Amino acid sequence: MDTQILWQLFDTSAKVGIGALISALFMMVILSKRNSASKITQHPDQRRLMILEGISTDVGNLSHVFAKYSALVIESIHHGAHWPDARKKELEMVNHELVREFKKLSDAESKLLM
Repeated sequence: MDTQILWQLFDTSAKVGIGALISALFMMVILSKRNSASKITQHPDQRRLMILEGISTDVGNLSHVFAKYSALVIESIHHGAHWPDARKKELEMVNHELVREFKKLSDAESKLLM
């Protein structure tokens, strides 16, 4: 083969390789911008989902505390004056816990309104 043909073949191969490399770099840049744009749009959705999960946890805790409170109130009505002092103190503690849970629920309600 003639050296001039070899140089032309090498030159063409180099140009094709450089073109492929430039195309690959542009595709990487375009795909990275596309992924970052989709992350930005997903971010508020993920934040909203986390807020809703927190609120549902607060509602679950309130439901649990209210069930304890209801059981103790029913027990106190059932036993009347013969109800032990330890159970009265427990009812008082659960009552305070219930108030705290209702405050958390009102905070959760304000989050929902935002």
